[in-house]
Amino acid sequence: MKSQGMIDEKIWNWANALKKERNLGAHASGTDVSKEDAEDVLDFAMAICEYVYVLTTKYDDYMARKEDT
Repeated sequence: MKSQGMIDEKIWNWANALKKERNLGAHASGTDVSKEDAEDVLDFAMAICEYVYVLTTKYDDYMARKEDT
């Protein structure tokens, strides 16, 4: 997504930082994931979906309207 310009550096860095937590929670590693870390992973997943799918569409629609005027 970063190489396609869909996400910026900050979201890319956040994804990499939380990748470890996601992997610990998804696989039987014997390592506990804290409630706070799990909440962060969920918040990130929701934020990236909002950014990529909702805000991008709204921005594109807005820009299209402005081009028409």
